[in-house]
Amino acid sequence: MPTVEEHRAAIAALLALLAGRKPELWRGAHPPVGAAPRVLAVDILSRIDLPPFDNSQMDGYAVRAADVVSGAPLRVAARIPAGHGVDLLAAGTAAPIMTGAPIPDGADSVIPIEAATPDYFQPEQEPATVSFAEPVAAGTFVRTRGSDLAAGSLLLAAGTVLGPAQWGVLAAAGITEVPLLRRLKVLVLSTGDELTRAGHPLATGHIYDANGTSMAAALAGAGAHVSDAL
Repeated sequence: MPTVEEHRAAIAALLALLAGRKPELWRGAHPPVGAAPRVLAVDILSRIDLPPFDNSQMDGYAVRAADVVSGAPLRVAARIPAGHGVDLLAAGTAAPIMTGAPIPDGADSVIPIEAATPDYFQPEQEPATVSFAEPVAAGTFVRTRGSDLAAGSLLLAAGTVLGPAQWGVLAAAGITEVPLLRRLKVLVLSTGDELTRAGHPLATGHIYDANGTSMAAALAGAGAHVSDAL
């Protein structure tokens, strides 16, 4: 009887013959709905910096750290919502900014709204000032461009199994073409005179075939095209 290690080596040798198969190119903005797990055929590099611009980690105020003096008021500038931005933050001002919104030129830090006085965003139509009890260091609560991953860096390695997180990473980098390993076609065949397929009458001395069903489910879960010999 071959050992488990010998059996694994034999299977690995068979699968090695598939290494030269041409990848299957998947295109689209979303993964195939209800598709089995797929595997990357090649390394994927990021085409953009992640994040693609300096942005705020907090709801709060974008400021110039040098302007923040304990208790000294700053004039409230135009609000910066996520998906929008302003070109420049003037000296002596603080701009209300939302999480994920771009940091304007001139600003170098963000102070959370709960550390501001008043600790809420004031109506935009009215002139207003805001102050902060403590100074702030440059870079505070700023997520800098490329701090997660720089353009040209490895995004996902060849052989990566694509699950929800991996598909999300590809989408975040704007990747819409992915070379995938072709799915294996596997025939499942259970042998044994005692086996009966589920749904058929069970004769004396027979048992229902559970192993074939379990194996087919495991192979399908691993991404294979599964056929039943019966």
